[in-house]
Amino acid sequence: MRYNTPFSRIFAQELQQANLIKNQDKDSRVEVITPSGECLKNLFWCGALTEVQSYNGAVQTIRVADPTGGFTFYIRLQDIEIQDIVKNLEPPVFISVCADAYLKGQNCDLSFRLIPTFLAPIERMIRDQWIIETADLMIDRLEFLRDNLNRISDCEKQLKQSILYYQITPQKLLDLGKLTEHALTHILETTSVLTKCVETDISPDEIVIKLIREQSGPRGIAVQDLVMLAKKESFSEETVFAVIRTLIADDDIYQPSAGYVKLL
Repeated sequence: MRYNTPFSRIFAQELQQANLIKNQDKDSRVEVITPSGECLKNLFWCGALTEVQSYNGAVQTIRVADPTGGFTFYIRLQDIEIQDIVKNLEPPVFISVCADAYLKGQNCDLSFRLIPTFLAPIERMIRDQWIIETADLMIDRLEFLRDNLNRISDCEKQLKQSILYYQITPQKLLDLGKLTEHALTHILETTSVLTKCVETDISPDEIVIKLIREQSGPRGIAVQDLVMLAKKESFSEETVFAVIRTLIADDDIYQPSAGYVKLL
């Protein structure tokens, strides 16, 4: 299914792999061709804000994650509204972001950075809907690549460049498909938190505190790692975020550095 939008929807892991830079404009905005053949100029992304990096009171970068991985958005000093929004958020929290791709690096060391033009906190339901729609678009692109993989000479220029540059093979298509399946599985898994708590007579707070106590290092434990560990206990991402916020408010845990929590 195609969605009538000028914004690309791409999972974090594919963004990490994308490095085919095209068509730089005078403002250093670029087009980025991804392994699945998407032409990224403007991104619409939803997921978890896990870390904020600031310097001299100004937000510089934010670290975010979806079920496939994490990446970084760069916040410009002059984007006052976005600066203020981020400063008023307490990670971990779900957010939606619209961003433009800009050139990063020079000569042979070219890459890109994503700079938000819009950012807002959201509910998990919106994040889950984004995952479904993004998976739908990803499947469309993978099917198109599969159908054209054996007739590269007849492909349009952009698709041909993508296949050759990323050395797309049936196995790589399968790997990208597994990435999509993993994202969907994440929201389709049964997160029977209430049932588990009743059966074990242990509250989510107690389980999260136990995980922090057992898994913390000198810096504590990364929020992203804590979420992954809690999922093995059948707790949803949203539940873990809510528990972390409650434990911080109750002075049971604190944030020794951005993106980390530790027992008091």
